[in-house]
Amino acid sequence: MINIDSFMEFCKSLVGSKIKTAGGQKEFVLSSAQYNKLCYKVSTGNTRTHTRRRIEMIFDRYEETKSLRPADYQNIGRNASYILALISLYCSKHPC
Repeated sequence: MINIDSFMEFCKSLVGSKIKTAGGQKEFVLSSAQYNKLCYKVSTGNTRTHTRRRIEMIFDRYEETKSLRPADYQNIGRNASYILALISLYCSKHPC
């Protein structure tokens, strides 16, 4: 199980990094990582935000499915591909 506090701390080390979405077709920049939310600058120039609660919802689904496919998270939110990309990076360095 992914520890949310450890994950959020890990994300702080990625602020300013250009990251490919889980689908691999677009890139985003993690512009801010705080205790209660993550903010991204996406390819359109817009900013997207995920609250800690939304991240936890994605974690719960990931624990059930171990899926990194954005389509498996559509009922949780349309922007899950950003969190899924971060989960993939996190799990490459930490046991998931």
